[in-house]
This record gives sequence, C-alpha cells and structure tokens, in this order.
Amino acid sequence: MILSSEKFIADHLHTFLRQTGPALSPFNAWVLLKGIETLPLRIEKMQQNAAKLADFIGEQKQIKKVIYPFRDDHPQVKLAKKQ
Repeated sequence: MILSSEKFIADHLHTFLRQTGPALSPFNAWVLLKGIETLPLRIEKMQQNAAKLADFIGEQKQIKKVIYPFRDDHPQVKLAKKQ
C-alpha cells in the first residue's frame, strides 16, 4: 500500500510501477494467467522436442558426443530422471 497524494504517484511512481510489473494491467494479468494454464503442456512438449533433437544429433556420424541428461548414454541419467 502506498499512501501519498495522487500527484506524487503520478509524478514519481506511476511509470515505474507500470514498467516494472508490481501493478499489472488487467489485460497483462489475464495474459499471464492464460500462459500459466498451458505451462505444463508447453514444458512437456519442449522436453520431448529436446529429446528427439538430442537423439537425432547423436545418430549423426560427424558428431562425436552428445551431452543430454535424459539420454541413456549420459553418466547421470538416473539422477536426471529422479530429479
């Protein structure tokens, strides 16, 4: 809570609060909530895509080594899956 005159807020705080996020506009708050709703789905898809890409790169003869924690040839694959 900020107790001050409207002039002080308008002159000194309004722009700062709008640009730094402590006071989201209703639209930005709605967009943020929509993004959070689909976050688990997007993260899962990113993980699947990363695994496919690591496997594809690992199959290339020109590539000597692929370091991706969820590949079976990674030394800490069990730890990565556990975490």
